[in-house]
Amino acid sequence: MGHGHIALIAGDAWMTGVIILVFVIVIAGVIWLIHRKRVASDGLTPIERKELEYPNREILAMLRQHGGPMTQREVIDSLPGDLEDIARVMQAMESKGLIQRKWRSDLETYIVTA
Repeated sequence: MGHGHIALIAGDAWMTGVIILVFVIVIAGVIWLIHRKRVASDGLTPIERKELEYPNREILAMLRQHGGPMTQREVIDSLPGDLEDIARVMQAMESKGLIQRKWRSDLETYIVTA
C-alpha cells in the first residue's frame, strides 16, 4: 500500500513548481521593498532628490531625518565645508522657503527646521 511513501503524480509536480515560483516572487518582492525603503530613507521626495544641489539636498535630508529642530551649529558641524559657505547656503535655502531659521539669542545661534 505504500505506507510512508509519497508518490508524485504529474499534477503534484506542477503544483510544486507553482509553489516554488510564488515563493521566489515573494522573496524578490521583499528584497525590493527593503531596498526601496533604504534608498528613500533620506526624507526627500524624488523631485527634491533630483533637482536640489548637493549642499541643499544634504541639509534638507538631515533636518527631515532628525525629526525636529536643529541648531545651525549642529548642521554645520555635520557637513564638510567652511562655516561661512554653509551659512550662506542656509540663508539661500531660507529665502527659497526650503527651511526656516529663527535666531535664539540665549544659544547665540539659529534654530533650523525643514
